[in-house]
Amino acid sequence: MIIESIKIINFLSHENTEITFEQGINIITGKNGAGKTSILDAIKFALFAESRNNEKNNELIKKGKNYFEITLNFNVNGEHYEVYRHFGLKKAKNAERLASVKKNGVIVAETYEGVNVEITKILNVSREVFKNSVFVEQGQMDSLISGTPKERKTIFSDIIGLTSLSRSADRLREIIGAFREEMILLQNSSERLDQAKKDIEKFKEEKKTAFESMSRAKIESEKYYGELEELKAKQKERDRYITVIENIKANISKYLDEIKEREGQSVELSAKISEITSIEKRVTELQENPYYKKMDFINRYFLEKSGMDSAAKDMEKANKRLSEYSDYAGKLEKLSEYHKKYSDMHDKYTLNSEKIKESRKMHEEYLSASSNIQSMVDRLNKMKNYVDNYLKSSGLSLEDIQNFRPIREKINREISEKTSRISEIKSNVASYSKTLTEVRENMETLKGKSTCPLCGTNLTPDHMESISKEYDEKAGQIIGDIEKLKLEKNSVESDQEKLKDRYKIFGSQEIETAASYINEIKSLETEKKGLENTIENASKWHELFNVLSAENENLEKAIKELQQYENEYIRYSSIISGMDPGAIKKEIEAAGESFTTFKNRINELLSQIGFVPEYNEYQNTGKISSEINRLKTEVERSREMKSKLESIQDEIENRKKSIEGLRIEMENKQSAMHQYDGIDEQAGNIESRYKSAYQENIKMKTLVDSYTERIEETEENAKNLEQDAEKYKKTREAISTLGKIREAFDYNGIQSIIRKDASASMTNLTRKYLQSFNLDFDDISIDENFDIKVTQNSMEQTLESLSGGEKTALAIAIRLSVTEYVLEIISIIIMDEPTNFLDEDRRNNLKDIILYSLKGENIVPQMIMITHHSELISVADASYEIIKTAGTSRVISS
Repeated sequence: MIIESIKIINFLSHENTEITFEQGINIITGKNGAGKTSILDAIKFALFAESRNNEKNNELIKKGKNYFEITLNFNVNGEHYEVYRHFGLKKAKNAERLASVKKNGVIVAETYEGVNVEITKILNVSREVFKNSVFVEQGQMDSLISGTPKERKTIFSDIIGLTSLSRSADRLREIIGAFREEMILLQNSSERLDQAKKDIEKFKEEKKTAFESMSRAKIESEKYYGELEELKAKQKERDRYITVIENIKANISKYLDEIKEREGQSVELSAKISEITSIEKRVTELQENPYYKKMDFINRYFLEKSGMDSAAKDMEKANKRLSEYSDYAGKLEKLSEYHKKYSDMHDKYTLNSEKIKESRKMHEEYLSASSNIQSMVDRLNKMKNYVDNYLKSSGLSLEDIQNFRPIREKINREISEKTSRISEIKSNVASYSKTLTEVRENMETLKGKSTCPLCGTNLTPDHMESISKEYDEKAGQIIGDIEKLKLEKNSVESDQEKLKDRYKIFGSQEIETAASYINEIKSLETEKKGLENTIENASKWHELFNVLSAENENLEKAIKELQQYENEYIRYSSIISGMDPGAIKKEIEAAGESFTTFKNRINELLSQIGFVPEYNEYQNTGKISSEINRLKTEVERSREMKSKLESIQDEIENRKKSIEGLRIEMENKQSAMHQYDGIDEQAGNIESRYKSAYQENIKMKTLVDSYTERIEETEENAKNLEQDAEKYKKTREAISTLGKIREAFDYNGIQSIIRKDASASMTNLTRKYLQSFNLDFDDISIDENFDIKVTQNSMEQTLESLSGGEKTALAIAIRLSVTEYVLEIISIIIMDEPTNFLDEDRRNNLKDIILYSLKGENIVPQMIMITHHSELISVADASYEIIKTAGTSRVISS
């Protein structure tokens, strides 16, 4: 995998960041907190949708924004891939979660989960393995060689997947435990099955006995039932005789009642027929009533009068509406001036609102730029004052401050040289002093001697003088040399003190701050210029926004004052819009014409009636008509009454004859009833026997049904027990199988094979890398417990005894060997602050390894490294500096 580029929008402190990575060494530098690690976090999120420190996705959105998105481009085996991730809050412009993977421009996966699965396929390793091998987190540079053996073993196990296998083995152990618990519940199923089968046979025998008893009872009950039915049939015959006799009695009683009723009707009809003559006279009187005679004309009169009254009301309503129209029109005319003012102000307000909307963005940019530039000017002034004051107080030049690091290094070297020279002078003085002491001791030895203590030669006075003179000259020369060296030492020490004083200046926090401010002043000046341009470009829009906003505020107040009049105007306009004065006038004319027509018709009817009818009298006309009709009906019914009277008298004679016949028939039936005497007692005895046999049959049938039910329940239970017994057998087999699988997954199973293979492979790979690093190691080995042994100069060394450079080289070699073992081919390594906790020597060792081995021998095709130590930039193929201004990170390529 080679990462080609990444684009980050609104992610953590990055608002709009885009980086194109190169093959080789990519160094990302910047101050602590500038947003360097956020770039690696974006790479991880693009690949695995995983945040650092288990943060929620909404916590990764830049403050003030409502979504973030990341686009990562990379290459695997010549195939180009693009991963896109988007996350937005619920109110964001897009969906809450979007994701996709493109292969050579074609989408091959979508959704967060689908992309995760596809990335695993593309990388050909799991997410955890890829992260643990390719990514080196902060402070983890030495994690594979530091700490206790147990800690190293845990880290190695995580990387190569042994921890996952251990978790699987533990999970299998839990599953086996659950199966064992289930076996305990199933273990007696076979014994219970045998008992159930015995119970079934027992219930079948008892059911058979009950069935036989039920059959006997059924036969007996059927016998008594037949006899009982014969007796019931005779009882029914007797009951039919009784019913017939009772019917005859009822009919005789009925006929007697009917005779009595008919005789009463006959008397009543005779009385009514005699009244008919007086009714005919009353009909003649009623027919002479004038309202009855002119009833048709009077009806038409009142109908026409109703129409005339309705026309008068319509005309009155229309006149009222015409008056209302004139009233509303007058009010509307008075309000028209207010309406015009309201409309003009509202149109002006709307136009201003559109312009305010257009200018709002530039207005907000103006405010933001004005706010930012003020704080920026304050910061610039503060930094410039600091730099100016420091230049005055330190006496240094701007160039000295900008180049303080190389100057400081040079001073440091000079101090070291002075220290070395002072040591050398001290050594020389000591040597001269020793020689001087020896000379003086030799001179003291010769004093008072006539023979040389060394060679035994006789010493003459001249010889003695010559030797003394020679020693004196030599001693004087030594003393002179010592004095020169002391003078030189004083001079060197003086120079050294001056250098130390100068080093304090170039090694102080003040010069660090001044240099940092000088660099930041340049950046801020550029940014300030951009803000000034923004202010200049947006100032007109800002002024327009303020003017229009103030104007709209006044307009809004004026509109509110006119709103009441406008509401009245709208209301009256709405009322008038539904009124047509021309149509109303036509309604008045039509109603007048209709009124005249009805009035003419009424006059014609009055001439035909001969008087003006009273409405109360007119209302009685209907009663008179009804009374006449009713009385006419009575007169017509008199003939019917006479005919009915004759018919009633005939019916009375017929009923009397029928009664005589029925009395004869009843006497005959009563004689035939004697053949059924004692039948009820006989039927009662047979019915008692039948009930006893029937109840026994029911009792036995219930018992048979009970046994049938118990047999079915027991058979169902036996069926379940058979399943439990089979389940018990399969569970036992499953436990055995899972136990073997667990043993395979466990420490001494496949883990042992992997440990052996991993230890051998990583040992060989580490040897290979260390050889390319040209380290003075005889050998290195990594055993199955991932304990690391180093042999140097034919002796085994502890990891703690190695030098800083050796530790750094060993840590990188093991890290690369682990990555190659897991991924087979190393294409990329990503390191976050690998120089953390490393001293200067170890940082230089790391730089040399990167420069001469990893880069020089092309061991790692691509490396992306985050660091705040700028000395590593010298080994980079591409470098990027991250700076943060006003809470937003941005990239400066160099």
